[in-house]
Amino acid sequence: KIQTGTCDFACKMATYPMRAMGIPVSFDYTLDWANRNQRHNWNAVIFDGKQKTFNGGESSVGSHKVQYIGVGRIKCKPAKVFRKTYSIQANSLPLLADKKEEIPGVFNNKRSKDVTSQYTPVSDVHIPKKHNNKTGYLCTFNNSNWVLSFWGKVENNEYVFKDMGRGIAYLSALYKKGNIIPQGDPFILKNDGEISVCKADYEKKQTIKILSKYPEDESNNISPGDIYELYFWDEGWVSAGAKLADTTYLTYESMPSNALFWIRNHSGGIQERIFTYEENKQIWW
Repeated sequence: KIQTGTCDFACKMATYPMRAMGIPVSFDYTLDWANRNQRHNWNAVIFDGKQKTFNGGESSVGSHKVQYIGVGRIKCKPAKVFRKTYSIQANSLPLLADKKEEIPGVFNNKRSKDVTSQYTPVSDVHIPKKHNNKTGYLCTFNNSNWVLSFWGKVENNEYVFKDMGRGIAYLSALYKKGNIIPQGDPFILKNDGEISVCKADYEKKQTIKILSKYPEDESNNISPGDIYELYFWDEGWVSAGAKLADTTYLTYESMPSNALFWIRNHSGGIQERIFTYEENKQIWW
């Protein structure tokens, strides 16, 4: 009646009639974008073993979000892509998890198939086992919080996370009593599959020049008169201090190198991203 709805509704609106006509259409989704806020669902026609993605409920069925080219400066990246299924998936977490351990709601689903490798280059990630839990988790940053991205089981005394999307910042974590408990330092799974750990180096200090808190559009540039606060990760977010901007950039001296940073605007706006600082530039993740 209101002529609008979420991408979830749009996918269903396309899926049901197309399947009724014998067209093999899937319902694919990502829990959260790995390098920006929000999540997304979309459709795909399966043909010759491959999928052709589309958004059946939108005026432009070849939606930008499916191709991950973004509406602004950020290319949307998925850490994981899942496909809803009728059949029970033997490798789903509810069937593999230790019965004594709590399963996060987003993974408590026996009818979801991991199809990430069909959408983006992937690599397996190995994290040394440092606690007794039989299931570990990887998180991505979603605007202002770390959110669960995927789970991994213990193999040879390490957690193995299968087919993780590349070019993304991750954080290892535990899940207990509904809480995400960070473990260790964040790391970048680079485009070539190599891992770069973001461990703050206090021996090698640097001066950081911040031009923006988020690279989506000019509204996220540093605005004179607004109050900003810079954080870096060291077993949790550590404040580097709040500043009143008097020009279109902020300067922070004596910052640790090789760290993961996060700049917040306390005066307004909700879009925020984590970044590293490399070759005198903010690199967004």
